[in-house]
Amino acid sequence: MDDKTKYECTHRPYLHYIIRPIGRKFIPWAIRFGLVPNQITFFSTIALFASMILFGIGGYCYQLLAVGIFQIREILDTIDGDLARQTGQSSRKGEYLDAIGGYLLGGLLLPSIGLGLTRTLGLSCAALSYMMHIAPWVYLSVGLWAGLIGLMTRLISLRHRFLFSESLHNINGKISRAASCFEDFLPFLLIMAVIVKSLDIILLLFALFYSVRFLYVLYASCKK
Repeated sequence: MDDKTKYECTHRPYLHYIIRPIGRKFIPWAIRFGLVPNQITFFSTIALFASMILFGIGGYCYQLLAVGIFQIREILDTIDGDLARQTGQSSRKGEYLDAIGGYLLGGLLLPSIGLGLTRTLGLSCAALSYMMHIAPWVYLSVGLWAGLIGLMTRLISLRHRFLFSESLHNINGKISRAASCFEDFLPFLLIMAVIVKSLDIILLLFALFYSVRFLYVLYASCKK
């Protein structure tokens, strides 16, 4: 078992045990149709944008479609890497395109969910608005904040690794593992939230999580 696989087992269990095994079943088909990894990455990006557009439109039916397409995007995101390794087509360009997809996901997914919630409130949204008088535009603001703070955290971590050749994730292994595992279950949590019409809870939860992680990364970088 290589280091990447070990990391996935401990830090990204949903990806490793659920998403990746599903993706591997489609690799023979990708090879049969002559697809290359960068094409899979392109389809993954298209699926991501389609999912975000549907989340942004709002409404239960659109949310169901959005979360379904988002799961497809997650599967495609594993296929490109596995296909590249199996066919010996790994490249820096592929890594770059994959990273771009990750930044788009981190920066735009939660804002699109927030936008959708301003158009159509779910059951928990309506309850929160009734009890706390939360205006619909607040959900968009929370989504934009979560996307921005998530991107800032990634940029700070990337800059630290570039300058000091060490990842901030190594500062505290237990905290890093818990945070990675929680974030890894976002696709699954989105499914549950859409079904029970509680996307606002997930939005607020991840906005809080990204804020705490941002403060921790700042602390860890200064301490280092």
